[in-house]
Amino acid sequence: MWFETIKTLGAMAGLFTAAFTIYDRLFRRRPTLQLSLIYGGRLITVKLINFTNQPVVVNGFHSFPPYYKVLQSLHTRHLIAGLMGQPFMDFVSPKEEANYPLHVEEKEIANARLPFSIVWLSWSRPSSLLPALPCVMILRHAKIEQLRNHANTSVHEKYAEDD
Repeated sequence: MWFETIKTLGAMAGLFTAAFTIYDRLFRRRPTLQLSLIYGGRLITVKLINFTNQPVVVNGFHSFPPYYKVLQSLHTRHLIAGLMGQPFMDFVSPKEEANYPLHVEEKEIANARLPFSIVWLSWSRPSSLLPALPCVMILRHAKIEQLRNHANTSVHEKYAEDD
């Protein structure tokens, strides 16, 4: 009888340890993604927030369906590479944020069958050989259009104030 009780407690402890290890390795201390407007609301970006104490290596952004492209920066070389679909690598230091411009394929969205796209970040830690689950963000086309209209309105209001 005691043997069965000890065996059951050992099994429960093993399951708890396995669950905590999976949580610790895959879900805890992960960067987060969110949409943001920069340059006074004129540019939609994907903001990567690394709130951990370890650096993050960005191995590229992907989307499905491919209505959106996340670019490394607004430099001409990065724009061309991003629009051609070439992935990029970047490094985000601990407790830092990085903004990546979001390019919208307008012709594709006009004919879209789904009301959303899934954008995910492929990332890793320089100190770990273990794979990291991608950070996922679901972009609703209506929300992106609303942000783009806000961005265009902000630009027009700024030019009206300058006149």
